[in-house]
Amino acid sequence: MAGAGGPGWAWRPVARDPLLARAFHSCTALRGRLYLVGGLLEGGARAPSGDTVTFDPKARRAEASGKEEAEARLGVEHEEAEARVGVEHEEAEALVGVEREDEDEARVGTEHEEDEARVGVEREDEDEARVGIEHEEDEARVGIEHEEDEARVGVEREDEDEARVGIEHEEDEDEARVGVEHEEAAAHAAVGRLRGGPRRSHHDAAAVGGRWLCVVGGWDGSRRVSGVWVLDAALGAWEAWAAGPRSRPPAGLSGHTCTRLDDRQLRVAGREGGTRTQRRYGSVYTLRLDPRARTYSYREEDCHTASRSGHCAALLRTPGSRPGHQLLLFGGCSSAEPDLAGQWGPGEIQEERTRAPRLTEGLSRLVSGARASRRGPGGLRYHSCSVVGPFAVLFGGESLTRARDTVCNDLYIYDTRPSPPSWFHFPSTDRGLKRVGHRTCLWDDQLYLVGGFGEDGRTPSPEVCTLELSA
Repeated sequence: MAGAGGPGWAWRPVARDPLLARAFHSCTALRGRLYLVGGLLEGGARAPSGDTVTFDPKARRAEASGKEEAEARLGVEHEEAEARVGVEHEEAEALVGVEREDEDEARVGTEHEEDEARVGVEREDEDEARVGIEHEEDEARVGIEHEEDEARVGVEREDEDEARVGIEHEEDEDEARVGVEHEEAAAHAAVGRLRGGPRRSHHDAAAVGGRWLCVVGGWDGSRRVSGVWVLDAALGAWEAWAAGPRSRPPAGLSGHTCTRLDDRQLRVAGREGGTRTQRRYGSVYTLRLDPRARTYSYREEDCHTASRSGHCAALLRTPGSRPGHQLLLFGGCSSAEPDLAGQWGPGEIQEERTRAPRLTEGLSRLVSGARASRRGPGGLRYHSCSVVGPFAVLFGGESLTRARDTVCNDLYIYDTRPSPPSWFHFPSTDRGLKRVGHRTCLWDDQLYLVGGFGEDGRTPSPEVCTLELSA
């Protein structure tokens, strides 16, 4: 497939799937997959999606996470339970059948003995004394009555056994039915956990511990929230974690950023509340996570930024022989200047640095012959940003300075190697590349472009593209 972009760079489509068509979602690399959570499935929609879609970069295939496996497991467990009930039912019927045959044989035996006794009496010599005859008849009658009583007792006992077997059979069926219903409920619950992620848009997410995908804040369809939902990628289960007793959460978050500092800390920056309640400055929070207790806790930091929404964040190394880190915010307001949302010395945080030597070398070549600027893009929001080595790569977004044609397709590169850092602008003439509310994600030395609304600001893109840099 042909790529499109500008001189020296292009976005090359590598996959296309309707599951990926969304905007204002999150896209996070975890365990060899790109996890897409929530977002808006069409322009003008107020209710966000609650699904989770994974994209396998190697197979170049998207799938709704866990849905097929859970539904298959539900079907297998249901069939096994029905088969188990059928076997128990057949065994119980066989047992009742055997007992009924025994009862019939006992009844036939009794009748046969009665007939033989009656024939024996008739064949007795008529000349025998009447007393003898009567005596024998009495004995026969007593014997018959005795046998009838025994047969009647046997039948009653067999009836009792049959009734007991029936009761036990019904109890077994009830227990089996309860077991089936329990297994169905458990399987349905598994599907609910896999598919029942948070309904969110305008949120952010971060991967921690190589296992957890933490979704922070966002719009739930009726209000801005600050809660934390976590996907356990090892189990495929979503959980809503609880706020700790000392948590001081924001009023609500949307269009904010969430950046991993280590496996227990995230830095949250940007819009708190709606436009009517927004402060004159942007708040910065440290979000502490406790995976064992399934809790989180917000703490507001003393530093503040300009009031921003729809910005991006880049955790970059500071220059020097012992580099530390700084968190910079770009866009989300009319200013072209970045904001500092945190600074740390050597060893104070545990950055998960993704190596991308080929892509880093390509960016170095791209900027080497381009004109540098000290000023970045002004009035840009809902663009994407990914850190590649010493570079922050920004793409697309919505211009706050234009009255028309607001969706952009420009590539910006922020180079931290010189002091002060430099900006490089690479415009594109391809209107099909215009994106807003999209995401870029770095994985295995490739930068992926996923989703977003196109030029009209309403139609979501189903494509996945990779950034290609010419030699």
